[in-house]
Amino acid sequence: PKLEIVYEIMNHCSINNSKLDVEVEEHVPKLHGYRIVDIEYILRQTVTLQSEHSKKCTGGMLVLQEEIQKGLVSRFVYRCNICEKTKIVYSENPEKEIINRATVWGTLATGSTFAHTSEFLSILDIPPMR
Repeated sequence: PKLEIVYEIMNHCSINNSKLDVEVEEHVPKLHGYRIVDIEYILRQTVTLQSEHSKKCTGGMLVLQEEIQKGLVSRFVYRCNICEKTKIVYSENPEKEIINRATVWGTLATGSTFAHTSEFLSILDIPPMR
C-alpha cells in the first residue's frame, strides 16, 4: 500500500482521487567560481544587514536573488522570504571602488592586455569582467 501511494504521488499528484497541491521551490541563483572581495567590508555588511532586518521582520530570512557584476565588483541582491524587502550587499565599498582600477593599473604596469587578464581570471575561476 505505501508503494502505491508513493507511485500515485509521484505520477499523478493525487491520493484517493484527491488532487494534491504541489509546492514549487523558487529559483535560487547559483553562484559559481570565486570572487575578489574586501572580506572585512562584506562580512560587516552581511552581519549588520541580517541583524537590522531581524529587528523588523522576525520570521524572515534573506535569500539571494541575483548577482550583478560591474567589472570585478559584485552586488548581491537579497530578498526577504516573508516581507519581500530587497537588500544589497557589495563585494567592496562602492564609494572606494578599488578593485577595478587596481586591475586596470596592474594590467598596464605588467605590460599585459585585457585578454591576458581575462585569461588569468578564467584560470582562477573568477567570472570575467563585464
